[in-house]
Amino acid sequence: MGNINRGEVDLVAGDEIHRLRLTFNSLCALEDVAQKSATEFFADLLGTATAGGIDFRMLRTAMWAALLHHNPSMTLPEAGAVIDAVGLPESVKAVQAAIVAFFPKAETPQDPAGADTENP
Repeated sequence: MGNINRGEVDLVAGDEIHRLRLTFNSLCALEDVAQKSATEFFADLLGTATAGGIDFRMLRTAMWAALLHHNPSMTLPEAGAVIDAVGLPESVKAVQAAIVAFFPKAETPQDPAGADTENP
């Protein structure tokens, strides 16, 4: 089972388990392929997904990047085959979970003394 604390998400396709994990290196590979920053790429991908549409090329690229850590020889067509095997809805959910695991929500900094950090 994937360790979500390490950013790992398991995707089950029949008898196979595909472990997704975004890493610094996989995001650099994604940026090379997508020709844009990873943050811009994911903002575009998640924006289309929440608007009710999806860019299939972007989803396949994101899946490919998330599979690279555990499968360094993964190709884009092989990532597409994983999406075919598990289905579109589960693939979108798994990629979103991997993105959230890599980019956790920023917390508001607190003063170590416990004082209110707002400026009066």
